[in-house]
Amino acid sequence: MKQLLIFDLSNVCYIGAKSRRSAEEPSEALYFENTLNYLRDQYRYFQPDHVVFACDHEDIYWRTQIFPEYKAQRVDNEFKQLIRRVIKRFKTEKKDICIEIPHCEADDIIYALCAYTPFNVTIISSDGDFEQLLSERVRLFSPTRGEFRERTKNGSFDLFVKCIRGDVSDNIPAALPMVTRKKLQEAFRTPDPVTFLAEHYHKKHPNFATDFARNKQLIDLQSVPDDLKNLMRAEIERFFKEPS
Repeated sequence: MKQLLIFDLSNVCYIGAKSRRSAEEPSEALYFENTLNYLRDQYRYFQPDHVVFACDHEDIYWRTQIFPEYKAQRVDNEFKQLIRRVIKRFKTEKKDICIEIPHCEADDIIYALCAYTPFNVTIISSDGDFEQLLSERVRLFSPTRGEFRERTKNGSFDLFVKCIRGDVSDNIPAALPMVTRKKLQEAFRTPDPVTFLAEHYHKKHPNFATDFARNKQLIDLQSVPDDLKNLMRAEIERFFKEPS
């Protein structure tokens, strides 16, 4: 089976920009060159049949439309501004190997590439959210750790726990604060874990079921709206049909 290498563009640009020490003053040109060299090293190491860069679109993300506080806590700074210019330049100069969909994040495109292509897939990203995509033909390489992430024995339970506890890095609040892992394991063994927890915690957290549903939509990569899934599928089909 052919090998597909997917780069999480924003993630690897942040890592690649500082991957080489230099006495030069930080600049867009320096960070762009560092990133290109870093990406070339990764490409030579994995030697894939196909390579794709999954890109965040500059429009408002669909997740923000349903939860305005999504990623709202992230503070801007000069380094981030430089990296955004590096990303924009990369998308312009390497547009033939980039996929970008309105209102979608790179996470959504990476999910779609795993779901809608027949290849063995290697994802290059330090983002642990992609662990939910791991399978016999999908693996995740963390460039910050320099190793592949291990596929857990019960990925569905891990995803359930994350939807309960939220994601601080994305400003997604917990649906049920302070619940123990033991109680979550007990709930998960029932036919309807959400109803089980709602019945046990309804006095302290009456909105739990609604908050859990919100978190699942934000965190579970399979929860992309159907219209966006269709757009991504069509773009992926076009990408692999066109001559490289």
